[in-house]
Amino acid sequence: MTIKQKIDLALEERRKLYMHYNDKDRIVEPAYLFSVEKASYMVAYCYFRKEWRTFRISRIEICRVLDESSERPITPWAQVDLSSLNRRNIKLIRSVTSKLTATQYANSTGDISKTSTHVKATNESTTYTSPNYIKRDSNYPKTLESIKHDGPIICRSPLEERVYRSIIRDKEVEFFQVEPLKIPYEFENKTRMYIPDALIKYKSGDTYIIEVKLSDEIHTPVNQAKFRAAEKYAKEKGYNFSIKGIYTSASGYSLLGNMDGMKKTKPQRLKLLILLMKSRHLMAHNSQTKNQTSKLQITHGYG
Repeated sequence: MTIKQKIDLALEERRKLYMHYNDKDRIVEPAYLFSVEKASYMVAYCYFRKEWRTFRISRIEICRVLDESSERPITPWAQVDLSSLNRRNIKLIRSVTSKLTATQYANSTGDISKTSTHVKATNESTTYTSPNYIKRDSNYPKTLESIKHDGPIICRSPLEERVYRSIIRDKEVEFFQVEPLKIPYEFENKTRMYIPDALIKYKSGDTYIIEVKLSDEIHTPVNQAKFRAAEKYAKEKGYNFSIKGIYTSASGYSLLGNMDGMKKTKPQRLKLLILLMKSRHLMAHNSQTKNQTSKLQITHGYG
């Protein structure tokens, strides 16, 4: 599949893209694909820059469609700043909301020439929180090796690397696999595929499906749908489902439980906070859930 085809797929299914662009690894949410003379461009929200950007397709070295739905509000095409390009020759090929051809768009480029508004991220769409020490950089994706894992372990971010290293160090882990499962889930009236980050088998016999996430991302609608499907799948297989990530106060969570209360089979040396919860409780925002049969536990890391 070519890079253009991957972008087209991401637009059609409203999914995020991972790409290597100008020597940087980036996660983007594509909104528009257009051409200027013989060059093709993509307008997308860039999590690395934290703003809407225009990317030249020929400069994208690596591109992969992620199993994460786009979540940001789409900025109107007429408000996209294309002042550095030849507006007369701009032809919209495709948008995130519909399949448009250059012919269908032939008479609408005039709107672009009337605006100098640069597209910025809006306050109402700040759902992504990225502490400085887990920002994506040119060192990612990277690989790790372990006798507990068959083949190289792909880390797409410092957060994933920290979690995978903690799993490797945990003496109670027998083996684990990275992204071995595809779990169907329903979102926006469409069946999609969710790929959890890891499957861990402990020496105790327990098996865990693991998702690595920032705590502020847990309550987004698309992730809620994924986690409900993962919990159902885990229950059918006799597994457990848990989320490992970084706690942020903006998420609205209060700290529940403590590290001493964790099962001995859990990793104890994570230098980040561990979020362990079942998906049917993800929509509950108060600490009363700790008194229910299935408890929401946020366990303290140290260091």
